Amino acid sequence: MDECRECGAELPDGANFCQACGAPQNEAAAKALYRYMKRHAQELAESADETSSGSELLTRLGYALGWILVVAGFAVVPNPASGFLVFGGIVALPPIRRILGRQLGQPPGMSRMLLVSLTSAAIGVGVFVLS
Repeated sequence: MDECRECGAELPDGANFCQACGAPQNEAAAKALYRYMKRHAQELAESADETSSGSELLTRLGYALGWILVVAGFAVVPNPASGFLVFGGIVALPPIRRILGRQLGQPPGMSRMLLVSLTSAAIGVGVFVLS
């Protein structure tokens, strides 16, 4: 059994982190922890910039539009328009933008996401009127 470098707690052989205090026990673990902390610090900074740069209104609009379209889509479920409305609502929700940002490396602009949402909603309304 090894001892933790920081707190002296007993560690199982080959442990990368201390189970008592969480301290990294080797260089590879320290680098992995550093990368993890750096990535999450950048995400926090980006989300702080996003809310402080005046896009808070767009974020709130995204939530409002998103939930309204999702509810409207489920309200007309037998109609083929429901798929367009639900899709438009999901795209408008800000958490979807963050998920896309993780996959694409950079989140798409909120105004672009709202444009896609409104386009899908317009198609859905058109399909609903025509059917």
